[in-house]
Amino acid sequence: MLVDLKNVSKVYGETQETQTHALKTVNLTINKGDFMAIIGPSGSGKTTLLNCLAGLITPTTGEILFKDKRIDQLSLEERTEHRLTNMGFVFQDYQLLPVLTAKENVELPLQLKGMDQKTINELSLKALDEVGILHLKDRFPKEMSGGQQQRVSIARSVVSRPSLVLADEPTANLDSKTAQEVIDLFLSLNEKHQITFIFSTHDQRLMDHVKKIVKMQDGVIL
Repeated sequence: MLVDLKNVSKVYGETQETQTHALKTVNLTINKGDFMAIIGPSGSGKTTLLNCLAGLITPTTGEILFKDKRIDQLSLEERTEHRLTNMGFVFQDYQLLPVLTAKENVELPLQLKGMDQKTINELSLKALDEVGILHLKDRFPKEMSGGQQQRVSIARSVVSRPSLVLADEPTANLDSKTAQEVIDLFLSLNEKHQITFIFSTHDQRLMDHVKKIVKMQDGVIL
């Protein structure tokens, strides 16, 4: 077991009239090596669930255990350190810094961890090579296609070999050929390194390849 959510609920709003129950007594176990999609309509609780998994928000009630450690009880600084050590993130809009090259974008998590520059250089080049864009290491985001930018984002998410990668609609902006290439890359990283991937998606192309699907509606796992 990698992550275990026990009776997790999240309520927004302070009064009975303004309260929104984004998550309602959610129980979910995520095992090491899972390749899982969380699906459901807008407002179903997918984003809130991902944010809880990431430690970006704390549940109103319930427990979130990451390798048997209660991350819902960590301080803000401790949760930041937890994400840096254990997690990677892939976004629909890539979220690359435009003033940095592909290599420099990939280096960011390693710099935040305080690694020496020699190690940072080696690991970032290895990650770029693994996702097939080592030849683009000195290009800026504006000089790359959407698919190439997403590969940089993926390289950044896995460069420090996290236990868990959370990906929010990672193929939504990609054409069919590029989306399949990115999905194949996710599968390869999952199988080669046993990195656990959790996707929030509406993309059937991605859903066709995941090993588990968690369907949500109105804050409840169906």
